[in-house]
Amino acid sequence: MAAAFSLSGTGSALLIPATALTPIWTGDADGRPRRILETGALGSLRWWMEALARGVGASVPDPVETHPIYDPAHPSRLDAVSQVFGATGWRRRFRLLIEGGQPRPIPSTVTITEPDPSGQAHTSHWYYGKLRDQPRVEVPAGTMGFRILPGTGFDPSLIAGLLQFIADQAALGAKAQLGLGVLKLEPRVDTSSLKRWLATLNTGRATANTDCPSLDRMFFARVASPSIELEESFRIKYHLRRLFAGNADLRHFLMGEVDRGRRMGAKIIMSHPYGDPPEIRLSGWVPASGPARGASVVPPIYNYLSSGFKLISWREFDSPRDTIAQISDRLQFAESLL
Repeated sequence: MAAAFSLSGTGSALLIPATALTPIWTGDADGRPRRILETGALGSLRWWMEALARGVGASVPDPVETHPIYDPAHPSRLDAVSQVFGATGWRRRFRLLIEGGQPRPIPSTVTITEPDPSGQAHTSHWYYGKLRDQPRVEVPAGTMGFRILPGTGFDPSLIAGLLQFIADQAALGAKAQLGLGVLKLEPRVDTSSLKRWLATLNTGRATANTDCPSLDRMFFARVASPSIELEESFRIKYHLRRLFAGNADLRHFLMGEVDRGRRMGAKIIMSHPYGDPPEIRLSGWVPASGPARGASVVPPIYNYLSSGFKLISWREFDSPRDTIAQISDRLQFAESLL
């Protein structure tokens, strides 16, 4: 069997205690967030593992577009993430069970009124799925546990490390662009297995999959929030949209769209305020093609956040804006986020 498939480990199950600092939305068949569904969490985990792998140069095609298939005659042809999360003819190497989570009410509709640069007031609305006919919706939050059940010979600490990365930098589940999915693992888990896995994939150059999420085309930011009220996040969202008001295609491409008869996912996400003192985390990725091609996207976002808020941290590959260091080595940059 190809060396790329040697994801060895103890084979013992892991239980990772966690707290959802903002609610986690995975949704059932009706799109309602009654409980946390493992399928929704797995999709989020895979998305971020793909971004990490591409960030160190691995070739990881979009599984929705390519439908990866395992060929037993050529096992090493299956991309590294499909080797972990499965493909046609190849079973996922682990099972995930999520326990706990307590319902937390949030408004089904968020409305804010903010001035544009000329001083004219604009009212904007955001909706949580199909539930806009109800004043509030309950979404799981609070204490929970992630139980990772490994297949034969698989090291579950690889997935535990991935959860820790998401807890530190990103969000789990759907509607992250509406503030959901911030986790805290208690205690922190070791990310050494994830670092070793990434080291085996490191090519030292950019991935061939330039139109897919990749760590080297992302930014991660944290800013101090004026208050714990969730409307603070939507004020930021409104003003980020205004940065690209002169280019509607680019604005919808980056911030998402549900109007004009089409639906487009956001490339830039931000959390509800969380913690004491409260902060908001943001992350985003800018594809190499489409409306963002040749456009200045990241600098105006950085300028807006760093001038209007206390910037706690900014992480960006090979950038002088990075608050830790300008890191041009792809593997070192990934490791600095773990």
